[in-house]
Amino acid sequence: MMKPSFFEAIRAGDADTVQDLLDQHPDLLATRSENGETPMLVAAYRGAHDIIALLRGRGAVLNIFEAAAVGDTERVQVLIADNPALLQTYSPDGWTPLHLACFFGHAETARVLLDAGSEVRCWSRNATKNTPLHAAIAGIRDHALIERLIEQGADVNAAGGAGVTPLHLAASRGDMELVDLLLTHGATGSSMDDGQSPADIAEKRGHPGVAAHLWQV
Repeated sequence: MMKPSFFEAIRAGDADTVQDLLDQHPDLLATRSENGETPMLVAAYRGAHDIIALLRGRGAVLNIFEAAAVGDTERVQVLIADNPALLQTYSPDGWTPLHLACFFGHAETARVLLDAGSEVRCWSRNATKNTPLHAAIAGIRDHALIERLIEQGADVNAAGGAGVTPLHLAASRGDMELVDLLLTHGATGSSMDDGQSPADIAEKRGHPGVAAHLWQV
């Protein structure tokens, strides 16, 4: 059987194979995926915490996107103190550091980025075309972080790729508390490009209570 490639092993969460490959080829640490992602970012997207620890143990020096994705607030602070322009940069796959910190629910890292001047209404540069608020709802939800984004000016009605709004995402997750938070801050029931409303999405995803609630507002 052919051994998986380095990035295939990371995506499969196969820490033993990743370790074996690094033992044989230490330079793999500096390679990039077909999408330009670093091994650390691929591991973060996979939620492979053991591989993240392995890569760090092999001497991986985190860039701003990796540090934001894994919640290394101290490293983020060092990087932006040295080069504030990093706040507005984009990863090879189109995310700002704030998008990544929000998606992975790293509230303290996101706070540092926001306090340093990250643009809360910035758009990702990829097909998803979303804002950090979208990312925070689509990923590991931290309600306090989401509320902070809104308080700092995030647009609760921002329509990203396919017309998806934060309310669509909250409805898809069946998160009634978050739905109400967005409604309280002016979210509307506007439809996606294909005509689906947040209530439609909630019903489709198996959240009838949230759907009924949205149909009443």
